[in-house]
Amino acid sequence: MNAFLPSDQLAVLQNSQFLLTKNQLSTKLVKLLGQTEQALKPLVQAATLPPGTLQKAGKISRGENYKGLPYWVLDFPRFFEEPNTLAFRTMIWWGHQASITLHLGQQSGQQVLPALLQALPALQKAQLHGCVNKESPWEYEFEPYNYLPLAQQGSTFWQAQWQQAPFIKLAVPLPLPQLGQLPATAVQTWQLLAPLLKVL
Repeated sequence: MNAFLPSDQLAVLQNSQFLLTKNQLSTKLVKLLGQTEQALKPLVQAATLPPGTLQKAGKISRGENYKGLPYWVLDFPRFFEEPNTLAFRTMIWWGHQASITLHLGQQSGQQVLPALLQALPALQKAQLHGCVNKESPWEYEFEPYNYLPLAQQGSTFWQAQWQQAPFIKLAVPLPLPQLGQLPATAVQTWQLLAPLLKVL
């Protein structure tokens, strides 16, 4: 008689502790994102950002199916209206990494571009990554099709990438074993990138 489930799937189905542990983990990760929001709050609220940008409180969300895997997200500050999108996203992605991303829509990105190119040497030194994927702003894999370290290419390359781009994303990956550093890393990244936003 053929089994309905292969042995590896049956073992997962029989393991109730796995989901109980996952639920406990999820609670901890939401709390960590809340701590990240509290660490960012005084800096974000003191910043001069475009009208409509929600900077009084962050939005924490979670889901089960980003490329088949669970994820947790803090958007703070945020303004999701193209072409003026401005979002500072902290994301934890199961099996991959945490990431802190500045996401700028086309108009916002082009306004920031001169300041961004001027700040490029400092951003390269800080080991930020730049998005080279121009198809979708909702990709978070740190793979060559999507992100390259800024230091891997010179200013001519990045200027060509960003001119007239439909969006600009700058990001910092944080390995999952270093999750305890998430609030501090988010603060450091915001302090590095917030000066670029003064022109908006």
